[in-house]
Amino acid sequence: MEQLEKIYQAIQAYRHDHKDLPNWLSDLVPQYLTDTNQLICPIAKRTGRTHPFEQLKDPKIPNAYLYEFSTLPMGSVWAGGEIRMRDFKRRQMGLIGGDVPIVRCHLHDPVLNLAFSGRIYDSGMNWEENFTDWVEFSAHRLENLFPEGPRPSVARQPAPEADEPGPEKLLGQAAPEFTLALLDGGDFDLASHQGKHVVLLDFWATWCGPCRAAMPTLVEISRDYADKGVKYFAVNLQEEPAKIRDYLKQADMNIAVPLDKDGTCAKKYAVRGIPTMIIVGKDGKVKKVHVGSSPTLKSEITHALDDLVAAK
Repeated sequence: MEQLEKIYQAIQAYRHDHKDLPNWLSDLVPQYLTDTNQLICPIAKRTGRTHPFEQLKDPKIPNAYLYEFSTLPMGSVWAGGEIRMRDFKRRQMGLIGGDVPIVRCHLHDPVLNLAFSGRIYDSGMNWEENFTDWVEFSAHRLENLFPEGPRPSVARQPAPEADEPGPEKLLGQAAPEFTLALLDGGDFDLASHQGKHVVLLDFWATWCGPCRAAMPTLVEISRDYADKGVKYFAVNLQEEPAKIRDYLKQADMNIAVPLDKDGTCAKKYAVRGIPTMIIVGKDGKVKKVHVGSSPTLKSEITHALDDLVAAK
C-alpha cells in the first residue's frame, strides 16, 4: 500500500506538469519516481510473478502492476478489441466516478486496487462487482459501455497481423500435436487419442466471461457424448493452477484441464479469441471450429459430433 501511495503521488505530479495522464507507469521514471523498485510489488520480488494480462504489460520497464489507463487496445479485456483502455476507463468513471482503479495488483488475493481518487481497496478479479449494489453497473453487462452496440461474446487474444489466418485455416487439416500437463496431474497428449476418441478442445480462461458462459454447455455435451467416444478437454491459457481450481470448485465442475502455461498451444491453433472450441476427429484432423459463446453453441457442436459419431 505504501508503494501504491507513492505511485499515486507520482501520477498526480505528472498530471500537474503535463495536464494529462502518463501513457505508462514507466513514464514516471526517473523524474517522478526515482526508484524503479517502487513498481515491483513485494510479492513479485519473492516469486517473480507479474499481472496476468500479457498484452497490457509496460513495454519500457518491467513492473508488477497493471496500469489501467494505458493507451493500448483493450484486446481480451472484456472483449474490448481495439477500444483503448484509457477511453474505456473514462466511460466507467462516468458511472461510478473516482473509484475506478488506475493501478491494480493481481498478485494479492483479494486484488489490491489503487483508485483514480487515490483510495486503495480490495476486490475480486472483477473489481466492478464491488459496485453492483448501489449503481446500475454490472460486470456482466459491460456491453452497455460500448456506444456502438453490444460486443461479441468472445474475449480477444492479442491482435494478430491483419493477414494472419485464424483457427479456421485448420479445418480439414491434421490437428497440431501437443502435450500439456494436466491440472490434476499427469499429461494430456493429443496424439494418444488418435484412432480412439473424438476430442473437443476448449481454449478458455477464468477471467473470460464468454468462456464461463459456454463451459456449462460444453460440460453437458461431453457428458451426453461420453459413451460415444467423445472426450472434452478445457485448455486453460496462462493462469495459475490455484486460480483455476478455485473457479472450478466454485462452479462445481470436475473436468480435465490441460495447462497452456505460455500460450504455445493456443498459437499453434491460431487462437485469436476465447472461448475457441475445436473438434478433432478420430483421424486426427480438425473437423469443426467454433469461436465465442452464442445461443447456437449447443446445436452447432452437437450437430458436428453427431456427424462424426455416425461416420464412426
